[in-house]
Amino acid sequence: MDLSKIKELNLETGKSKFYKDDVFNLYYRTLCNSNSWDVGLGYFSLSSLKLLAYPLSKFIITNNGKVRIYCNERISENDYKILTDSAYSFENLNVFKDLIKLKRALEGKDSELFTECVSYLVHNNLLELKVLINSNNSRGISHHKNSIFKDAKDNVVVLSGSANASEQAFLFNREDTNAFCSFWNEKSATKNIKATIEEFENTFNHGDEDWKVLEIKSNELKETLNKIGFRKIDRDSFKNKMDDYIRNNYRKFSKEIQKEIITELADHNSEPQFPSFDGKSSEPRPYQVEANTEWIKNGYKGIFAMATGTGKTITSLNCAVEEFKKNNGYSIVITVPTVTLVNQWIEEAKKFNFKNIISTTKSKNWDSDLRRVLLNKKHGIGENHNYVFITTYASFNKLKCQKLIKKIADKNTILIADEAHNLGAPGSLKNLPHNISKRIGLSATPERIYDESGSSKLYEFFKSTPPNYTYKFSMREAIDQGFLTPYFYYPYFVNLEHDELENYLEITRELVKHYDFTNDKWKDSATQKLIQRKRIIHKAQNKKECLKQIFEDVKLKNETLKYTFVYVPEGYEPDNGTTDNSEIEEEDVRIINTYSEIINGFGYKTYQFLGETKNRNKILNQFKKGELEILTAMKALDEGVDIPITKNAIFCASTGNPRQFIQRRGRVLRLHKGKDYANIYDMIVTPSMNILNYEDPALREMEVRIFKNELARVANFLYSSENMMDVINDKIREVADEFNLDIFNLINENIENDKIENDKIEKI
Repeated sequence: MDLSKIKELNLETGKSKFYKDDVFNLYYRTLCNSNSWDVGLGYFSLSSLKLLAYPLSKFIITNNGKVRIYCNERISENDYKILTDSAYSFENLNVFKDLIKLKRALEGKDSELFTECVSYLVHNNLLELKVLINSNNSRGISHHKNSIFKDAKDNVVVLSGSANASEQAFLFNREDTNAFCSFWNEKSATKNIKATIEEFENTFNHGDEDWKVLEIKSNELKETLNKIGFRKIDRDSFKNKMDDYIRNNYRKFSKEIQKEIITELADHNSEPQFPSFDGKSSEPRPYQVEANTEWIKNGYKGIFAMATGTGKTITSLNCAVEEFKKNNGYSIVITVPTVTLVNQWIEEAKKFNFKNIISTTKSKNWDSDLRRVLLNKKHGIGENHNYVFITTYASFNKLKCQKLIKKIADKNTILIADEAHNLGAPGSLKNLPHNISKRIGLSATPERIYDESGSSKLYEFFKSTPPNYTYKFSMREAIDQGFLTPYFYYPYFVNLEHDELENYLEITRELVKHYDFTNDKWKDSATQKLIQRKRIIHKAQNKKECLKQIFEDVKLKNETLKYTFVYVPEGYEPDNGTTDNSEIEEEDVRIINTYSEIINGFGYKTYQFLGETKNRNKILNQFKKGELEILTAMKALDEGVDIPITKNAIFCASTGNPRQFIQRRGRVLRLHKGKDYANIYDMIVTPSMNILNYEDPALREMEVRIFKNELARVANFLYSSENMMDVINDKIREVADEFNLDIFNLINENIENDKIENDKIEKI
């Protein structure tokens, strides 16, 4: 934005007169390079703003411009009533008809941007309009035709001549306009500029002895325009309208301006921006905007605890786009658990138009690429220092990566930690990048299971603690607001077989020694025993019979399990801090084969999805098309999968880790045309109180506390479901009573934790 750079005004001799063909181009260029436009006119018509809609929108959005206008009383009748006549109320039928006619006349003529320009100017107090009325009621009129343009560098350009600011003058009349520029350093120009500014200020503020000033009431103008459709529009929406307009209408300008616009479009298209969907302009959802606001309020640090399926990736990248707008550059480091997620983030970053994406999985020379970018940025070599670096946590923790991460010194670099709980693992905690001050942690469940110390350090790093995270958007909120699909929840209770129960109790008797009953938590020494006992629950033999029962129940209801993910038990959970992929063992293959055979027996077309399946895209596409009906999953389909058509999920795996269940639930809740609801079938292993009654009281107490945690997970699934009370009355209440637990209290705890304010969700 620099008026002195306008080539037509920067000639050596100081060209001062412009004729018909050049007048509009001149107004176009001065508007695009100004942040203040003062206009003193003889005749004023809204048609001038219509014609100048695009340069005016740039003046508003890019330059934060403001307009002041005075004109004589002989404006058109419609314009006058819209802008000045407080004697007419909105309820007056004639005025109402005139305003509606004006809006309708503008519609269908590529004039939407004009409507938005007027709305934005008025509703944001960027337009001051005053009317000069001859105090002697004579036939004389004010006949000035001056425009004063100013930029942020205190350059001034005055345009003065026969041309009024109207469509007639710009396109059809034989007009001339004189230019006077402060940067010419000519006495005559300086004198004319000074005189024109003084005349404008005096007239605009006071009028004179012959002309009185009629001020427009801002509130009345806003209210009237709002009622007929000139509604308030936010900045991002207005900018999107501006971008759309110029893409579709730039050929209306002169060839010279067209060339400039094409260059501008090319530059604009190369910049990071919120992506469009289905070829239409889009903008962040309100909650994604709110997340960015809260992150900034929290000193550019925070954890976004957002339900799976609500767009955590998009929310964080939108924050990066907003920072780019302020800093005109970007450097982003993204850490993720798996290679699959690296690939997903690469695709999402491309949608946002981020360039120079470097990842530890796509190139063997990633370290050289990143080193070169960081070195050039540090020493100011070259022009493009922008980059996005995406790495798995396993690669992030390696020495080669750490040496480069520690070299980052740019205060505007952003760290985005996807599934941020992984950053709290012991191997990652020692590598926390404290040199990166802008931080976003993403996770539906940030808490680390059995690791209070790691969780605490994670919260401190992101300056965000539960339950009041920097931003929180719960599953229930997302469903209520229409961003996720409603679902029905069907729990199935499974008992351990005799030999499984014996092994389970043997380990449990040992675990009693490692439980802190005072603080109701496990000691660090309990970890290995907990994992051993969890595997017994995880692989309970009766789950196979339970799976058959689920298929029989669905069949009895004349329903289908087409488009279903079945999560089968696995041998162990991978450590994403040390490995990029989930390794599949012989035991895993045996287990998934068994579950797949059961499903095949019911006549469904299935496919096994294990870990990092090599042909995953082909398989997922076949599933989308219905060529495969059910996918049996092990160490897969938790993260980095977006198949909205998926309608059902069956949880056979009981890892004890609520994070997996929440992620898996999110797989089936994504919106899809024709999918009105989803179904979740959940297997819950219950200990036998009859057996526990013969055990030590301390063991019974510990076991009840453990099962309470499992029932809390069930309560979390229940309170967001459509069939909560039916399930409670059918199954849950009896099981809860057996352990002397109150399911309603557990549901209320979820409601309080999510801070839900909704008439549908009341404490029960």
